[in-house]
Amino acid sequence: MRKYAWLVAVLIIAMVAVMFVAGCGGKKDSASVVSTGRTKTPAAPSSGSANTLAAIFEKQKGLSSYTMLMDMGEMKAKASSKLKDGKPVAMKMDLGGQGWMLILVDKKIQYMYNPATKTAMSIPMSDSQIAASTKDPVATLKELADAKVSSDKVDGVDCLKVVSKDGTFWCDKANGLPVQVELQGRKMKFKYEQINSVPDSEFELPAGTKVQEMPTAPQSP
Repeated sequence: MRKYAWLVAVLIIAMVAVMFVAGCGGKKDSASVVSTGRTKTPAAPSSGSANTLAAIFEKQKGLSSYTMLMDMGEMKAKASSKLKDGKPVAMKMDLGGQGWMLILVDKKIQYMYNPATKTAMSIPMSDSQIAASTKDPVATLKELADAKVSSDKVDGVDCLKVVSKDGTFWCDKANGLPVQVELQGRKMKFKYEQINSVPDSEFELPAGTKVQEMPTAPQSP
């Protein structure tokens, strides 16, 4: 795959991680997914709308999966997430004609899949990547203690607007998911599909995939 596609993938995944742990995060719905891939009986989602950061995090904890459609102006992307207790255990991002990236947080590995060759490059996840994607929401809430919170609407969606030192985030009060983010003066919008209903098979490599390990960079003498 071209280096450009890889860089775009890394940037978008990093952005998703930032929303998870630095803004109003979010990706989840009511069926709690365990590491074995099985799902528990969906718990009843919390009722009412979220009017505080604490309530937003509670909404997010109830989510188990979703597909996010990202609109960044000249570039659009699609990413699916699988969660447990409000934290990601797997993410898949479509790279258009370049294939897709699969990140298995619970297994500490990520893959770059090429549909043309039916091969996947495996890349171990670093401790810092894992820590960033599984950060404790309570710790995040403390970091946002000085953020300004107010009610607002984005394209008719009732949102909680969070203005922090890192940026401005608009989260859907109904489920805690971010619908708009403004970072460094640039706005990005998000829509969702398959909330709580993304199948586990979405986060698996296709049968017959040939897995290759990423070559180790030569060490300097």
